[in-house]
Amino acid sequence: MWPRVNGMRALELGHPGAMRAALNALVLAGRKTATTCLLDEYAEETEGLEYVGERQALLDSEGRSIATLEYTGVEVKPFAEVTWEHARAEGEGDESLEDWREVHRRFWEGSGTPVEEDTVVVCLTFRVMGDLGPRRRRLRDGDRRGQGRGRGHGVRAQPRGAGGPGFRHRRPAAAPRGAGHGRLCGLRDADGPGAFACLAHPGAGAAFRA
Repeated sequence: MWPRVNGMRALELGHPGAMRAALNALVLAGRKTATTCLLDEYAEETEGLEYVGERQALLDSEGRSIATLEYTGVEVKPFAEVTWEHARAEGEGDESLEDWREVHRRFWEGSGTPVEEDTVVVCLTFRVMGDLGPRRRRLRDGDRRGQGRGRGHGVRAQPRGAGGPGFRHRRPAAAPRGAGHGRLCGLRDADGPGAFACLAHPGAGAAFRA
C-alpha cells in the first residue's frame, strides 16, 4: 500500500532530488497537468484507481506536502491509444506523440516492464487546488535547495517545454516499501530525446509519476 498524508493518498513525482524538484515546479507553475502509469502497478500495491474529484497531496523530496491536487480525468486504455493531447499535458517538452511513446517505452523497459501496444495504462489529469504560499511559490519558480540527494538521471535542466515525460515514480522491485519511491510512470533518459519524468502512484500514500 502507499502511504497517506493528512488523510489523503500522496503523489511523489520522479526520484527524490533534482528530478522531483523540477517536476514539482512544472506542476506548481501549471505546465504539468497530467501523468501516466501502468495499470498493473495498482494491483501490485493493492491500490484502487484514482477517481475524478479525488484529492492527493503532492510531496517534495523530504516527504512534505507542497500542494493538494484534484484529479479531473481518469482514463484506462491501451498504450497505443494514448493521445497527443494527454502526452502534451504532461508538460515535459515532447515534440510529438512518437517522442513521448519512445521515452516512456524506454523507461518502463529499463525498469523491467516491457510495454507493448496493448499494455494497459492509466492516464490521469489533475489541477492544483488553492493558492500557493511563499514556499510553494519558491518551489514553482525553481528554488531547488535541499535537492542534492536526487539520482543522476532526471529531468532536463533546460527542457524544451518542461523537462521530460512526467511519470509517477515507481518503486524499484529491490527497494523496500517506504524507501522514497513512488510509481514509475515513464521517466526519460536525460541523454535521450527527452528527459526523465515519473508518474506518481495513484491511490495511496506516496504516488510517483512521470
